Amino acid sequence: MTDLDLLKEFRSEPGGEPDEEGLEAAWAALSRRIGTGPVPAERRVAARRRRWAVPAGVAATVVALLLALPAILPSGAPGGARRAAAAVSFTEDGQYIVAVIEDPQADSQELTAAFAQHGLDISLQLLPVSPSFVGKFVFEGDSGTGGPAIETLYDDAADCTTPGGTSCPIGLRIPLGFQGHADLALGRAGQTGEEYASANDGFASGEALHCSGLRGMTVHDALPVLDRLGVTVVWRSYDPAVDGDGTGIDPSTISDQYVTDAVPKAEGQVFIWVTPDPPSQPDPGTPLADYFARLNRGC
Repeated sequence: MTDLDLLKEFRSEPGGEPDEEGLEAAWAALSRRIGTGPVPAERRVAARRRRWAVPAGVAATVVALLLALPAILPSGAPGGARRAAAAVSFTEDGQYIVAVIEDPQADSQELTAAFAQHGLDISLQLLPVSPSFVGKFVFEGDSGTGGPAIETLYDDAADCTTPGGTSCPIGLRIPLGFQGHADLALGRAGQTGEEYASANDGFASGEALHCSGLRGMTVHDALPVLDRLGVTVVWRSYDPAVDGDGTGIDPSTISDQYVTDAVPKAEGQVFIWVTPDPPSQPDPGTPLADYFARLNRGC
């Protein structure tokens, strides 16, 4: 299976429920090729049970890091409890507590304390992510007692997307009386030079290449656009013979190839994949067409 096949597998049914075993196997194979480590990521609002709250898919560049920001104001410090309470909003919806992050800049101790105030044994860590994932849950794993599990809460009308999907993750639904322990990871803004632990599609709203029109351009035509955007590129190919060790290709050697996919690497840096032929356009009305339309929303 080629990288392109793997990407197509991730994008085959945007917004659907992937088979967890197949998804993990495909991601593991893809991550080996792109040189990264695996990530265990009506208004109609839907809740779906998914171990990876934000699917890794094509747009996940992963480093083997799980970082927590230093505590600026622990919950035990003066004003800490108030800040913790303000960091997360909680409402009841039937047999669930709905938790939505209100302050993505809060530190991990404040966020953990906010859950503790509601009797929930939930630990939360912060991961550096690409801009559109800031404040979003990028990992959720729980050790419940066999009852209902924690679910990711999605809003189809919210203005964000996930790799291969057309819904926006906005929070969690936690069963009332949840007695297990859960480990969550929330996206935070990356620092200068810090590689992202999880990233969205490079063409998604909020990312550096949104509305750039680069997809389908030749490398020759894309270079001046990237220069104007101030973006540094690590060029990649789906052909292993061309891609080499995955550390980047001299663009002059692929100037006639076509941009097909992009993944944010760090602030101002992206991976861009190319193919010898122009990327095909999806048939209208298909899930992939809907996905690309969502990527181009606002352009």
